[in-house]
Amino acid sequence: MKISLLVFLSVIATFTSCKERRVAPHEDIPRLQERFQGAYKIVSSTSNEAVDINKDGQASTDLLKEIDLLSNAELLLRIPANPNEKGSSFLFTQFWQQQLLVTVNTTDTISTYALQGTVRNFNFSPSLDALLIAPDGHQVDLQRFPFPDEVTIGSNDQIKVVMQKRLYTSKGWKPLTITTWYQRYN
Repeated sequence: MKISLLVFLSVIATFTSCKERRVAPHEDIPRLQERFQGAYKIVSSTSNEAVDINKDGQASTDLLKEIDLLSNAELLLRIPANPNEKGSSFLFTQFWQQQLLVTVNTTDTISTYALQGTVRNFNFSPSLDALLIAPDGHQVDLQRFPFPDEVTIGSNDQIKVVMQKRLYTSKGWKPLTITTWYQRYN
């Protein structure tokens, strides 16, 4: 009886020790790298209200039409092989065309643009439907680099970023809610 109990326990121990530990999808680093790591280009960018940023007399919610070179802005996601290692973390880098105002002839203000970006840490939600952006640990100009209200993962692994941003329009400064969709290209 004792020997059969020992044999039984040995067999159970052997089978349970060989069992592979299942990794949660939001912790499966190789799969996350394959699916999400890379550069993303803008597919669309819209504002919650029509504005005339380029001063052509036509207000639009389509910011790709209103902001010169916005289509050159991009999003980068970096997923290190060992994010638990000190100094390593998931990185969310968002580049955006920042407005720079120039006064011409002391009467007219025009907008020029400079592609600038900010880097923030993030994690994936357990259901892989959102990126959880960490609050900035250092001083960041939130007017120029607003903290995203939400970052979600859509169909075909497109990334949607919603943020509040003030833009200079033909009617002056306007606070806007901007929704931008990105698609990975690299």
